[in-house]
Amino acid sequence: MPQSSTALLHHHKRKRKKNISRKKLISWVDKAIYFAGAIALIMTIPQVLKIWIDQNPAGVSLTTWGTYFILHFFWISYAVLHKAKPLIIVYSAGLLINALIVVGLILYG
Repeated sequence: MPQSSTALLHHHKRKRKKNISRKKLISWVDKAIYFAGAIALIMTIPQVLKIWIDQNPAGVSLTTWGTYFILHFFWISYAVLHKAKPLIIVYSAGLLINALIVVGLILYG
C-alpha cells in the first residue's frame, strides 16, 4: 500500500510544476486561429460559387446550411461576450457566407 501512496504523491508534485511551454503553445494557437478561420471560410466558397454561378444547388442541403446559419448567431454572441475579435470576424464572415448559401438554395432549389 505505501508504494501506491508514493506514486500518488509523485503525481501530485509533478502536477504542480509550472509549465513554461504552455504559454508558448497558447501564443501559437492564438496566432494560428487567424489562419484556421481564413481556411474555413475559403473552403466554403465553392458551395457559394456552385449555387450562385452555376445556379445548381444539387447535393447542397438547405437543412444543413440553414442550421449552420442559425448557429452562427450563437457563435457570434459567444465571441462578442468574450470580446474575442478573431472569433467575431470569422463567425460574422461565416454568417454572411451561410446567408448567401441559404438564399441561393431558396432561389434556385
